[in-house]
This record gives sequence, C-alpha cells and structure tokens, in this order.
Amino acid sequence: MSEQANVHNIEAISEMRSALLRFGDEVKQALLVAAQELQRTEEWLRERLNWWQREMERREEIARRAYRAWEVCRSNLICDENGRCWPPPCTRENQQYEEAVRFLKAGQAELANVQQWAKRVQQAAADYQVEARRMTNLASDGVPQAAAYLSSVADRLYAYTAIAAPTANISTSGSSGQTVSSLDAVGELVAGLGAAPLLATLAGLGVPTENANPLASPPVSHSAEDLQQRVEELRREKQASEQAELEEIRRQQANTP
Repeated sequence: MSEQANVHNIEAISEMRSALLRFGDEVKQALLVAAQELQRTEEWLRERLNWWQREMERREEIARRAYRAWEVCRSNLICDENGRCWPPPCTRENQQYEEAVRFLKAGQAELANVQQWAKRVQQAAADYQVEARRMTNLASDGVPQAAAYLSSVADRLYAYTAIAAPTANISTSGSSGQTVSSLDAVGELVAGLGAAPLLATLAGLGVPTENANPLASPPVSHSAEDLQQRVEELRREKQASEQAELEEIRRQQANTP
C-alpha cells in the first residue's frame, strides 16, 4: 500500500515567503537605523574630544597667566625702614591661580572621561559590526535564497496537484480540493524547508544538499506508541552493545599476563 499525506494549505508556503521578504526588509531597515545612530554617536564623541583638547589648551594658558601674575606680585617686595623685605601676600593673585588650577584639573577629568568613552564605543562598534555583517548577509543573500526556494516548492506542489490522479485529498486553501495519490511532497517539503540556509538559521534545522528534491518520498509516519517503542528498542540495543564492549574489555584484561 502506498503512503498518502494531506497538504491542507499550499498557500501558506507563499505566505511564509512573503513574511520572509518582509523580515529581510525590516532587518535591512533596522541595520540602517543602527548604523546611522552609531555614526552619530561616534561623530559626537569625536567632536567632544576635539573640543576638550582645545579647551585644555585654553585652560592651561589661563593657569600659566595666573601663575605669572602671582610671581610678579610676589616679586614686588615690601621693605621697612630697616631694610628688611618680604613678599606681599598677593591674596587676589593667589586665589586666581588656585581657581585656574581647579579649572584645569576639572578639564583634565572631562577630557579623560571623553577619551575613555571613545575607546569603549570604538570597541563596541567593532563587535557590533561583526554581527551586523552577518545579519546583512542574512538579509541580502539568505532571505532571497529562501524566498526563491519556497516559491519553487509552491510551484512544484501546484504543478503536482494539477497532474496527479484523483485518489487522495489535497487543498490549496485549507478546504477540500483536488485529490492525488501518494503525495510524496509533504515529508520532503518539511526537510527541504529545514534545509534552506535561512530556515536553518531561524529554526535550527539542518543544512540542505544542492539536489534536494521537494517531491521525494516522505518518511513513513508512526504513532506516538510506535515511536516510543522504537526509542525503547534503540535504548536496549545501545545498552547491550555497551555491555558487550565491557565484557570484551574484561576478557582481554583477564587474558593479559
């Protein structure tokens, strides 16, 4: 007896193809927005870095001038009638110099902060570019390839339903429709979809061969009890094999002088 299967909605393949194409467009748009935002951030950091470098030159000059003014003031000695001399307190000049030093140190802290963030953003951008290139390749190459594959599968299934003998039920819209015998496309369709590079990425399925045939015979379906029984048989076979290997090792060890 030939195996038979029911495909209830071939149009779902076309809908999935459209969804994949929309996904590719959305990925491209998201990558574009992220790239623009990253570029703006890097440009802003470069501008801030340049600004603080120029600001540091200005603050250093202010500190130098304040120090020279303090030195000039201190050089104007005050002498008494006995010829004893001492520098003036230069309170105002000293306050201006101390303020200039604080101003300079605050600028140095800001410059160091900008430099640190520039390095962090640069490293984060480099890491992001690696993943962005992967997503770009997925959207530019993987999506069109998967869409073309799904389109081919749908076309073949539509063509198959047009020429098949009316002995089994297949519908292209979810309701009863044309009938065919031994609709082999179903099982291999699942394998084919899982074989596409993009779908392998999205669904964690296997990698396809170049000659994957969407109309090849599907695997024979089993009930849950059959599958459970088969799993139990495989487990017993594995245990028996391991036990035989263990006994062989023990036998060899016993014969070793």
